[in-house]
Amino acid sequence: MKSRILMIGMFAVLAFFAGMTAVHAGMVTYHLDFEYAGEDEPRGAPPWLVAIFDDEGTPGSVNLTLDATNLVDDEFVGVWYFNVAEDFLPEGLNFEADPANATTTDIRMGDNRFRAGPDGFFDIEFDFPQARADRFGTGMTLRYTIFGDELMASSFAPDLTDATPPGGSPGPFFSAAHIQAIWLESQGAESSGWVAADAVVPEPATILLVGSGLVGLGLFGRRKSKS
Repeated sequence: MKSRILMIGMFAVLAFFAGMTAVHAGMVTYHLDFEYAGEDEPRGAPPWLVAIFDDEGTPGSVNLTLDATNLVDDEFVGVWYFNVAEDFLPEGLNFEADPANATTTDIRMGDNRFRAGPDGFFDIEFDFPQARADRFGTGMTLRYTIFGDELMASSFAPDLTDATPPGGSPGPFFSAAHIQAIWLESQGAESSGWVAADAVVPEPATILLVGSGLVGLGLFGRRKSKS
């Protein structure tokens, strides 16, 4: 009887977290925490950059947050790249910047049009200002809304299994960026580096769901062995 109650409780917990996962299913997060080209890594703690796509469960528009709060000193982002799924034409997307977090960013789009340094090609390029007063750098966050027919957060998580990175790069990557003004102590000068994300970050609800299931199964197995 007690085993049955435990099982019912376990499935109730799983169902609860499954519901949370469904609510947040329209979110895709990238942590750019891997440097694949450059003289040295950025000086802050990785991930140096974070990108979050969130459709809030409604196709047609996606909120994009670009976070550079883990950059330090004078480090800033020169360019940042993303891809879209094959069934979306990047040229058909429209970007609207949040006025409270706006820059003079030049956003370019084109199918496999942009190459991120020594890595592969991307569909979307955020080209940020170089002038010190307008840079996208340390401690900053930018927000955009992206519009497109039936567009979802998952549209920015394309299948990369068949992609082949050119030039022997360790890619392919979901996202890549060029960080500039990285201070090199050994040389007493500034350098730059290419950083990337090669995986989608699991959502907290998904992690809790899996963890709860494992704990529940472990308790059930222990209970069963004692009986």
